[in-house]
Parts: sequence; structure tokens; C-alpha cells
Amino acid sequence: MSSTMVEPMAKAKKTTAKRATPPKVTEPETSARKPMVVQIQGSEEWKAWAEGLAEKEGDTVAKMVERTLRKYAREIGYPDPPRR
Repeated sequence: MSSTMVEPMAKAKKTTAKRATPPKVTEPETSARKPMVVQIQGSEEWKAWAEGLAEKEGDTVAKMVERTLRKYAREIGYPDPPRR
């Protein structure tokens, strides 16, 4: 008579160690860090065009946009922007 004894398999141990996650860093709004105002998505060609235009004017794209908004506001009778 052959008896086959089946031993139960050992259960996998659950690990209780948690992965180390870096703490979230939230910076308070200060004069050193200003909020994002405008963000524009476009093709690489459009980006190159905007950068080329800003370079021709001797400015950055951000300064060019700011100047253009100020000019447009004056044209339509909207008040000048506050100091950044």
C-alpha cells in the first residue's frame, strides 16, 4: 500500500515594511515664488517662431507676451496691469 503524504505549502509572508516615499514639499506663496499666469502649448515650429520673434525684439517670450498684453489692454481701454 503506498501512501502519499502531501504536505501543505508554506504561505508567503506578507511584508509589512512600507516603501519609503519622499515627503511632499509645498512651498508657501512668497514674493520669491510667483504663481504661474500663462502657459501655452504649441508645436515645435510654433515654439521656434515665438522664440525667434522674441529674440528679434531682444526679449524673452515671457517679456514679449507681457508687453503685448499691456499694449492690447491700453488699446481697448483696460487699466494698466499692477506691478509684477
